[in-house]
Amino acid sequence: MTYETGSYPNPGYFHVSISCNHCAQPACTEVCPTGAMEKNTETGIVMHDDEKCIGCESCAKACPYEQPRLIESLGIVQKCTLCHDHIARGENPVCVDACPLRALEWGKLDDLKSKHPEAISSIVALPDESQTNPSLLIDARTSALESNPVQRFI
Repeated sequence: MTYETGSYPNPGYFHVSISCNHCAQPACTEVCPTGAMEKNTETGIVMHDDEKCIGCESCAKACPYEQPRLIESLGIVQKCTLCHDHIARGENPVCVDACPLRALEWGKLDDLKSKHPEAISSIVALPDESQTNPSLLIDARTSALESNPVQRFI
């Protein structure tokens, strides 16, 4: 998503790319009636079991980041799994390697906080972080901290 801030003669903009934040308190797992959405306590990854999913979209409606999505052709919800299979093999998640600007990193949150001490967990364009405590750090542009951003579809 692209957002515009400010006004002439001081306009600004910023981009936000959000996937599942593998939150510490994921709203999606709390409402799933079948247990299809579950947080792995060892890895912190919020996983989805396609076999258990009934496609009710409770998880999608509960997520403030709108990340679980109904796949209509399958009749189930799916979401980012942080490429857990790649991580198990010692590889990066695909999004990290595919990002052309190398703007994405992954790792243990404490390690990333040490590496990026100025990073924050929320910006004005995102839901209040206290809802789910997302496992997310943002090296935000100044414009991403301004109030009242306007979303543009570019």
